[in-house]
Amino acid sequence: MIDWPIINSALKQWLIGMLLVLGWFLVTNFTCAAGGCNDATASNMSLIGLGGITFIGARAAHSLMRADTQLLFTPLVAYAAASALFFGFGPMSSFLASDATLRFLANSIYATTPEEVLRTGLLSSSGIAISLIAIVLLLPRYAKAVRYRPVINLRKVTMILLITGLALNHLVIMPSVYGTLKFSVPGMIGNLRYLPDIGFALVAMLAAQGSNRWKLLFWMIWPWHLLLAFPEFSKKAVMLTIIMPAIGAFIGHRSFRRLALWIVAAMLLFASLQNINAISRWAASDAQEHSEVLTLRDRFQILLASGISTTNVDDLLPEAQIGVETWWLRLNYSGPQAAAMELYDSGNTSTFTTNILVYLVPRILWPDNPPLPSPGQAFNAIVSGNPDNQTKVGVTVFADGYWQFGWFGVFLWSACVGVIFAVMTRMTLMQLGAGRYLYLPAAILGVQMGATSMTAFFQNGFLAGLPVYFAYCFVVYLLYRILGDIGKAQALRRGAPPPRVAA
Repeated sequence: MIDWPIINSALKQWLIGMLLVLGWFLVTNFTCAAGGCNDATASNMSLIGLGGITFIGARAAHSLMRADTQLLFTPLVAYAAASALFFGFGPMSSFLASDATLRFLANSIYATTPEEVLRTGLLSSSGIAISLIAIVLLLPRYAKAVRYRPVINLRKVTMILLITGLALNHLVIMPSVYGTLKFSVPGMIGNLRYLPDIGFALVAMLAAQGSNRWKLLFWMIWPWHLLLAFPEFSKKAVMLTIIMPAIGAFIGHRSFRRLALWIVAAMLLFASLQNINAISRWAASDAQEHSEVLTLRDRFQILLASGISTTNVDDLLPEAQIGVETWWLRLNYSGPQAAAMELYDSGNTSTFTTNILVYLVPRILWPDNPPLPSPGQAFNAIVSGNPDNQTKVGVTVFADGYWQFGWFGVFLWSACVGVIFAVMTRMTLMQLGAGRYLYLPAAILGVQMGATSMTAFFQNGFLAGLPVYFAYCFVVYLLYRILGDIGKAQALRRGAPPPRVAA
């Protein structure tokens, strides 16, 4: 049974909260536009609104998790958390960061005034509210019974995802990334990088439901998988390796206290990796400049040396970046948002109009499909005035819409995001409710969209990912059809009535 009324209740509370924040930003923007506030007043007004986005987004994530734990496998919980993080907490660094960070910001090409942050708050709150309206309108309003009829049971699916994922990740995908394999892995396969983490999430879920066998299996294998995430020199990879099993376990035990222990452990590890990963990446970058291929052993040696090194990451930074809270600035998109809005208002609208087929047709069907363009690089080159600038900058989907079509673009892109998230949420809950857990790799792509795609451009954040998502859905559909036909054939041979299986 999918209790859509409870889910919709949580979504409507989130929407009402965002409409209140939107009203706040509307009033304060009109007040400041009329010359009724100074920098200090605009800063305080911004902080109140940004605090509202942070609190409401965090509360929405909590409410959705309580409404249905399987919403963790949809974009909605990730979207609520990302909204709090990127559109609320992140922009607060424009006012509350350290003196060194504020000086760095003031000298950046993406420096903002308090009034500009206030305006980007209006942009973000508008986009979130519009997307939520679309989600609420498209999701079912009444509870729906879903018949649980798995073609293949959850334990077998868990082992398939775990074994396949571990083999693909550690024997093919990561060696290709490291350069120790002589061929490049297609993007479709590369997107399965986190398949073993989905498997471990299911193992953790079964273990949390009281199975000692699955608990033993988890603690026998998962620590080694976690260890092999460190040589990527990526905090994201390590965090996902920890968070995915935490999510699976939470679905099994539904204890926020136990979930909090995993999150605290992840945060402590994240903090401890700041210096180690930064030094390791410098070493890896130096090796790449000399055309050296780092093996897994080399990477572990770099990690060990970085861990015991007395070098501080500040010693490797330019003087202007010493003491700068880069971790906080990475969550702050108000500067790029303000720049995109200023470009449109000055008549310099986005010229990023590419054949949509470039994004929607997979390379396997169109071998000559040109490389996907980088709107973030093009945007940064325009803002910096340097066409040779190779740095990529995200502006958020909302600012992308504004840069292309003004406020109509904000409405259009936000509504599209809402439609996409609603479709993915509905499909995920229906599939998992029916016990079709092979659908999880596609579902996790939706989770990634909810978590990170809002900070990108609509083209590369959503359009580029949709073909991959629906391709996985189609593959899963074929798998279940084949397995269903096999089950029917076996039942007929035994003389039993064939099982009724929905594709």
